[in-house]
Amino acid sequence: MYQSFPDHNAVVTSAEPGYRWRYDARARIKGGFAIVGGTLYAETFAPSVIALNRRSGKLLWRTAMPNLVMTTPIVARGLVIVGTGRDAVALDLRTGRLLWSTPIQGVSTMASAAAAGGRVYVVAEHPRLRIFPITSTRSEP
Repeated sequence: MYQSFPDHNAVVTSAEPGYRWRYDARARIKGGFAIVGGTLYAETFAPSVIALNRRSGKLLWRTAMPNLVMTTPIVARGLVIVGTGRDAVALDLRTGRLLWSTPIQGVSTMASAAAAGGRVYVVAEHPRLRIFPITSTRSEP
């Protein structure tokens, strides 16, 4: 998979020439993807997070975000977790429903998070590592 067009729409290639599918995200796709099972998760400049069927490119869900998503989505414990300019946000993996949003103070840039051992690790603009539990309810760093 790669982004080959100036509009930054997703393109999935196959072993043969041509495309397997193409999805018009109606906005630029900023960067990386998370792929888990049969689903691809990406963020857009809309700003939104989308889930696509990885074989067909069919939209499974789209969730609008209050701010620009600044990180590649990560998937852990049934959640899709992204960072915006102000918050770490968790969405339900199957539906895209917003489950919680945790403020991360003083952030204008944010590196993509990592998940391990039931925790999310976020490095924000300031030299601080924020760690909070991965739960389906609101978390505090």
